[in-house]
Amino acid sequence: MNWIDLIAIILIVYHLAAGYSYGFAKSAGSLGALVGAFIFTPLFKELLVSLFGIMFQLRPALAIPLGMTATWLILYLAFSIGVYVIVQGIESGPLKLPNRLGGMLLGALVSWLILCLPLVAIESVPKLNHYPAIRQMLEKETLLWNPLLKPGSQALKASLGTLVGGLWLSKNDRQRIQR
Repeated sequence: MNWIDLIAIILIVYHLAAGYSYGFAKSAGSLGALVGAFIFTPLFKELLVSLFGIMFQLRPALAIPLGMTATWLILYLAFSIGVYVIVQGIESGPLKLPNRLGGMLLGALVSWLILCLPLVAIESVPKLNHYPAIRQMLEKETLLWNPLLKPGSQALKASLGTLVGGLWLSKNDRQRIQR
């Protein structure tokens, strides 16, 4: 067991406990509120950008970031309040235990993704995964490449590994690594 395994254990325990205490509905709802706010901000930002520009006589360089931030915050709060109302109904009914168990499963999935995505990205970047220190660390890793998790890790590497590597590294960075 190495330091990556210890970090993995701490992260998994944290997400399992958080998933149990928050429940599936609140965990998924919070994630949905975050994503929803990012998706809908471009649709509603113009109203607050122009409002900030007119009310406070701000230049666009200041009105645009303030308006976008305020729009995102208002949308996030609106979605979060909706999630809170739904979760209160679930917590007071017979779905409390399934909600908590679902939260634990969601927490385990989030932990696995948080831990595997960087390792999968490292493995999918050519030359980077052939450095002796990185190769040695990945070979010592036991928890994340467990036989039970291996099929999921391979699928993640095939589907998201190159995408994550592409997002983290620009084309110029990848060419510099190749040399």
